[in-house]
Order: sequence, then C-alpha cells, then structure tokens
Amino acid sequence: MKIIISPDKFKGSLTAFEACEAIEEGIRSIMAEAEIHSFPMADGGDGFSRVLGYYLQTQTISFSSVDANGRPITAKYGYMPGSKSAVIEVAAASGIAKISPDRYSALYANTYGTGLLINDAIKKGASTIILGLGGSATTDMGTGILHALGFRFFDSGNNPIIPGGAMLNHIERVEYPPNLPQVKFIMACDVTNPLYGSNGAAFVFAPQKGADASMVIQLDEGLRHANRIFGTYSGGDFSLVPGAGAAGGIAAGLSHFFDVDIQSGFDLVLEASRLKEVVHGAHWLFTGEGRFDAQSFQGKVTGRLMALSKMWKLPVVVFCGSIQSIDMDRKNFDNIYVVPLVNEKVNRDEAISNAAAYLTERVKGFLSNVRDAGRNM
Repeated sequence: MKIIISPDKFKGSLTAFEACEAIEEGIRSIMAEAEIHSFPMADGGDGFSRVLGYYLQTQTISFSSVDANGRPITAKYGYMPGSKSAVIEVAAASGIAKISPDRYSALYANTYGTGLLINDAIKKGASTIILGLGGSATTDMGTGILHALGFRFFDSGNNPIIPGGAMLNHIERVEYPPNLPQVKFIMACDVTNPLYGSNGAAFVFAPQKGADASMVIQLDEGLRHANRIFGTYSGGDFSLVPGAGAAGGIAAGLSHFFDVDIQSGFDLVLEASRLKEVVHGAHWLFTGEGRFDAQSFQGKVTGRLMALSKMWKLPVVVFCGSIQSIDMDRKNFDNIYVVPLVNEKVNRDEAISNAAAYLTERVKGFLSNVRDAGRNM
C-alpha cells in the first residue's frame, strides 16, 4: 500500500509538519508495512516560508523586527546564498496571528516589519525575494515595506506620512530612496482578488482585520487614491491584476516600483516538493487543513490537491478540524472522503487542544473501516 501524505497546517493547532507526523502515526498503527511519502504543503499564507524553505534547503535567519502595530518581534525567514534568494512570508512579522484580537488595528497596521526582513535579506545579497502574501494584519498597499526599503511618502503640505491604511488617501508625493534596491519580487498568492472594489482588499479582507463598515470604505478609497498617485510614477495600473488585493494590496503597491511576478504559492511549493514525481502507483492521498469550507476550493492546498487527484485518478481523504456544509458536485469530486476531528463527541476546543491525537485517531478509524470493507487493501 502506497500512501501520499500532503496536508496544509491546521491553523491554530498543528503545523503542516506536525500534521504529517500525526497522520503517519495513524497509518503505521494500522498498516505497519505501508509505503509512506510525506510532503508538508502550504499556499502563500502562514507556514509558507518554512515549508518552501524545507524543500529548497534554505538557511533559517532570525531577525529582530516589529509586528503590524510596531511592537518588537523576532521573525524568521529563509535565505539561499547560492541563488541569492530569500523566502519570506508577510505573516512572519506583519501577520494577524501575531496580534491579539483586542489589538487589531485595521486603519493603522502596516507592513514595515516585513520590509525590515526584506531589507535584511537584500543586505545579505538577495536579488530575488519570494514573498508569501497570506495571513496579513494590514491594508497598507505595501507602503510599510516600501518605507523600510527607503521610500518616503508626503501629503499635499509636503508633510511626511507614516505608512498605514488610513494614510493612503493623503499620499500626494513619493520620494525614492537614494539607492533603489535592485531586487525582483515573486509574490506567492493563492487568491485572485483585485486591489479595490467590492471584491478587493478592503471589502473582502479588512473586516477580518478589525475593520467596521466605515473603515472598509475609507480603506477602499485609500487604495484607489494611492494607486492613482503611484501610477504617476510607474506609468502603470496594477489594480486589476489577479492577486493585487492579497495581503492588503502589497503586490499592487510594490509593482509600481519593482519587478513583481505574482505566482501561486501552492504551485511554488508543489514544484519544489517533487510530489508529482512519486505519486504514480499510489493508492491514497491524505491531505488536511483546519477548516474545510467553500474557501478550500479557492486556491488552497486541499482544493488544489483534490483537483489534481482527479487527473491522477487517486482517491483523496481530507482530514480537517471542522467542516462547513458545502455543495460539492459529486461527479467532479468522486473518490473524495472528508473526515473532521470535530463530531458529536469532540467539540472545537477539544479538537484544537489535542489536534495531533485526534488526527491520529481519525486516520486509524478511517483505515480500519477501509480495511474492513476490503477496499484497496
């Protein structure tokens, strides 16, 4: 029996690596002789830097930075001196998970801390930055990053502006750094939202970052205004590029001043993992995530693997913390099994607190049922 293990993180409880270990433990207890291949996965969000760095064998760099509210924080990123590349995720310094809900600051949070990580990598020699865009606490259009790289912003009275979503509408002039960093950005992004509008950064993502209805409108207006101002320098408009609205508009903002290439974070990790080279002859693909819902089909790990499994003709089991009722077209998702940790005996808090143990038990239970049914054994 050949089984591929390839989960995302279980947000708030397990890393992708820990999920792999828990799933393998469950398999080994039922099928000790199984041929198991583990591939921790990520899209552009939390855990992206560590997972991609694992496959690319990056050096782990710890750096004293600041969070989205400006408080000191130690963040990590991956560096590859041979290729002069760095793998950084916005969530490492400017992530929403780094801030308690009572400290969310939708209008004033910024990406300056992420910019400090990028600047450190550039000083070490990086000419390419692979930047994971998920999980941010910000809607500043990347002005915090730009500020850390030496850019300065001014209002109509020529007063300097501190980066943040609330200040975007006041930017009237941009001052370039004396020595513009010669760096290319590969933005790892698995959403296709534009910069602004009803499906843009403010309306879709800012409420998750503490924005009320009036703040959302203010942020959306700021993104529109800053994009127009930045366009006078670049001569371009990147607001409709798929992914421009990810992480509060970082890709759109930096595209005005740098060479930016937006790519799927999942595809970057999948390619680096070489999973596709070992999938032939597999009997099962075990994946998972914390919450399985409609968003799972919008570029996230589980949805992408489910789509690939159809091409590979490989049955898939999605282990998840919880499941939201979704309308799955069964003819398009045949041979898909969804197994939640939460059930009538285990509530959400228990599942989060003891995720590894429950995940192992669910794997054991699933394989026992498969064995009893005599399927593929």
